[in-house]
Order: sequence, then C-alpha cells, then structure tokens
Amino acid sequence: ENILNEIDSMLYQYNPTKVILLIGTNDISHDISDEKLEETIKNIKKISKKIKENRKYAKIYIESIYPINRNMDKGMVADRTNEAIKKINEEIKQYCEENDITYIDMYNELTDENGNFDEKYTYDGLHPNTLGYAKITRVLTPYIFEGYDIK
Repeated sequence: ENILNEIDSMLYQYNPTKVILLIGTNDISHDISDEKLEETIKNIKKISKKIKENRKYAKIYIESIYPINRNMDKGMVADRTNEAIKKINEEIKQYCEENDITYIDMYNELTDENGNFDEKYTYDGLHPNTLGYAKITRVLTPYIFEGYDIK
C-alpha cells in the first residue's frame, strides 16, 4: 500500500524505461490469512497496472518473493511461510504471463534442497547476505541489459 500511495515520487518522476518490482513480503509478515494473501496479490497487480498506465513504454519485471528460512530466524521472519510465499508467487507468475510482464523466478534461485532460503545466501533467514546479493545481481543482470547492444 505504501508503494501505491507514493508511486509518483518513487517511480513516475524518474520516467524509467525498465521497472523491476520486488514487493509483497512485508505485507505478509504478520498475517498470512487467505484474505491477506489475496490483498497482497491484488496490490501487486494494481501497482503493475498503474505503471503500465502511467509509463506505457516502460518494461515491467516482477521478481518472485524470496523464500524464508525459519532455522536461521533472528526475529525477522515473523509469520511468513514458504507455502504462503509460493502461493503468491504462483498467482503473480500467472498474472505476468497473461499481461506481458516478465516474471523473474528468484525464489527457486535462492532455495536449498529443503525449499528454504539457502543459508549461504542469507544472514537471518529473510534478508540476503553479500553472496545472496551477488546471486541476485547475476540473475537480474541479463534483464537489466536486455535490449541494449553492450559487449
């Protein structure tokens, strides 16, 4: 909801040609009810629609919400679950496919063999560490430079 309220100052004033959205995890930090998940999905859709309407030439990318790892939780994971995150990610992926938006599956890039945020990529089970950000950067780089003739 903060992004919806502040989208002019956060985005439009910069007139971007590309927008990469990573949103939703804070919305479900203390409430993973079906109603809250649906509200989060609805808000992600609203944000992307507003961007399309107001910056029609901007390419939109939506990253999946990152996984969590309860085994490493230092009080940051709250009520989030990977099941709730996967549900949102699946809905957003389908929405992206239907609306000419590029979906970036970062969730599966960051999970370990048990489906948790891989310990080598996070320091608290929620936020990426230095190696995590390096991995994210490597995954995002082709999208950032997509359409540019850079050798």
